[in-house]
Amino acid sequence: MAISVGLLSWTDQGIQKIKDFPQRRRAFMDLCEKQGVKIREQLITIGPHNMLVVLEGSEEAIGTVMISLQKKGNVRSLSMRALTPETFINILEKVE
Repeated sequence: MAISVGLLSWTDQGIQKIKDFPQRRRAFMDLCEKQGVKIREQLITIGPHNMLVVLEGSEEAIGTVMISLQKKGNVRSLSMRALTPETFINILEKVE
């Protein structure tokens, strides 16, 4: 399973409809469940991005979730593939 970190920023549409956040969050959680993606963490952040999500699932399922989320027009995202320390150590052992 892949792990992905998403940094999400509200669009103008998303911030204008900020009071809908609880319903949008529920829809996101339902979408993740439908796609077989586990939400490992979901945080609101103060700074250049507004939210952080850590997702676990197949790369295809995570991609489907993130594209579906952006298609609604409320957020833009920056996604990063993440590795556990154990996976990183395994990679290092193969480095020549």
